Amino acid sequence: MKKIILIFIMLCMSMVSYAKEEKSPENKIRLAVIPFDDSITLAGENEKAAKNIAASMEGLLGNNERFYLRPANAIGNYIETLTKVQLGLANPDSIKDEGKKLLVNYLTVGSISKFGERYEVDARIVNINDWRIVHSYGATGSTTSGTIKSVGNSIEEKFTLNYLNKRLDDKIDRPTVSVYKFKEFNTRPELDGISGAFAEMLNSQMGEFMEVNTIELKFAKALVDEKQYEMAGVIENDNSNASYNNKGIQYKVSGDIRVFPDVICINYTIHNTSDSKVISISSIEVTSSAALRTAAWSAATEVEQEINSRVGAFKLSSKPAGAKVFIDEEPFGSTPATLYLDKGVHNLRLTLQDYETHEEKIEILPRKVNQVNVNLKTISLQLLEKAFSLESEGNCESAVKCYNDFIAKYDKTTMANQALYRKGHLELLKLKRPKDAMATFNTLLKSYPETMIRAEGYYGLALTYFAIGEIEKAKETVKFLLEKYRETSAAEEARKIKF
Repeated sequence: MKKIILIFIMLCMSMVSYAKEEKSPENKIRLAVIPFDDSITLAGENEKAAKNIAASMEGLLGNNERFYLRPANAIGNYIETLTKVQLGLANPDSIKDEGKKLLVNYLTVGSISKFGERYEVDARIVNINDWRIVHSYGATGSTTSGTIKSVGNSIEEKFTLNYLNKRLDDKIDRPTVSVYKFKEFNTRPELDGISGAFAEMLNSQMGEFMEVNTIELKFAKALVDEKQYEMAGVIENDNSNASYNNKGIQYKVSGDIRVFPDVICINYTIHNTSDSKVISISSIEVTSSAALRTAAWSAATEVEQEINSRVGAFKLSSKPAGAKVFIDEEPFGSTPATLYLDKGVHNLRLTLQDYETHEEKIEILPRKVNQVNVNLKTISLQLLEKAFSLESEGNCESAVKCYNDFIAKYDKTTMANQALYRKGHLELLKLKRPKDAMATFNTLLKSYPETMIRAEGYYGLALTYFAIGEIEKAKETVKFLLEKYRETSAAEEARKIKF
């Protein structure tokens, strides 16, 4: 009996200890509420309910001992800068790491839309440094107080330190995605703002999933100065994919909404931001705006499944680091890198100055971290040095053979393009074989688009055209060389050609 009592006392003590730990100031979740967006629908904007909703959210969070709430008026400057960022008037990096100064780790953001007598409220809690959604909830109701109460219940029930730690566990590789934007192709007056409302709902629904990292819509859109593209008339060809990819967002979801008398058609596309490829295109039809949130849930579920079933994480490292990465001949930055690639077999190529090009086939499996570590081999300069020696001795035929052997062994390396240039030079000027020289210079220009001696390649090609009597082609090549590489020594030599 004494043993049972002792165990009971120990359990009670541990529960008290846990409760103190959960409520101690240093273990509280530090957050703030920033103004909600009520401008999505005309009815919502006219009602101006955002301020009251934000105040209600502050009241809900401030009354919870789990949180340390920083009042909005204490972070006014931050909110002002954030507003400029969201409007594309300030660099997103200007607000990075501001959380430490503000004593805030998380922000509560959201929106309110109104259709008829129905309110749609979406609230999301995001990491202040990377704008990753760590909790989200969307509610539909006939009153703002009712919807806010639903949001508050969700936060009270779910948003704990334990839940937060699971969301932020970086040991789990999760693809990163963000909603970009939805367009309205046509609408009815009572459905004004339907595309923006759906984007908010989709953002909230995706933010609930644990298998993906979702970057908050309001921040992700600020990565692209959309207004500039709209003014230039090229919004369809904007640079959002590159901007998103540079910030570590691997996928974006965008779409459009078309309203017909008896149906609302929602079309959406998932893009891989690294190569702009379309992962999937889907559509959902609903009969009224009351079904938008259900449609958003269906779309979010499909997006999560598509990304996690079609792609796999690929961790790549090389020794030494800094090698350029090419997947299926498309550039993917440099090592070390964590990429998200379509499942299946891909061609991997790594290049680094003074090292052999590494090529291999890799198989990417979905829902799995595929890892490759490459030890790059140093290029042996023995053949190249022998070719230089033979060339200086006047043994041009043997030098060309050595250059050919070096090119065959070290194809697609920076040293191989130099061997090609020397080979073409000998074929043209010493061995008097202009056709062979032309093939060599064309190979140099075609196979090595990033070579530092491209100008020399065009100069050699111009000399070759001149040697075989194709004067117009020689002139065209010189003209191109002078336009693109006017400050090079090759351009100076080209100017001396007397046509």
